[in-house]
Order: sequence, then C-alpha cells, then structure tokens
Amino acid sequence: MREPLRFRKLPVAGGADLYYIEDEELDCLEVVNAPLPPIPQPMTYTSACGQPAAAAARLRRWLTARTWHTGGSFRTA
Repeated sequence: MREPLRFRKLPVAGGADLYYIEDEELDCLEVVNAPLPPIPQPMTYTSACGQPAAAAARLRRWLTARTWHTGGSFRTA
C-alpha cells in the first residue's frame, strides 16, 4: 500500500504559506544509463469470424474515411 503524501508547510513573506512535497533526489547518470523499456509488438488485425484480411480491409476503409477532416492519411506497412 502506498504511503499518503506528506505536505510540508513553508511560511513565506506576506503572511501566506507555501505547501510542498519533498521529492527524492535522482542521479542524472543513473536515469540516463537505465535500461530502456521493451519495444511494443507490432499491431495485428483479427476478426471474430476468422477472416483477418477482411477485417483489416474494413478497418482500413473505416480509418481512411475519417482522415479527411484532419488532413492526415492512413498508410499500411
């Protein structure tokens, strides 16, 4: 279970209070040299009826019909 956030109070000029959360210090070299996350797997299209090519064609038509307003395009690899 996560610990609740502990806010610290710091009085500032003018009678106002500043509330803050203490952050842990990070070593820049440790962050830069950390291993990269795994690359996501390529997306595949399938359908419940077992015809992945037909499902991909329907999806391609559906996406192409909806890109006109954004000026974008839909390409397949």
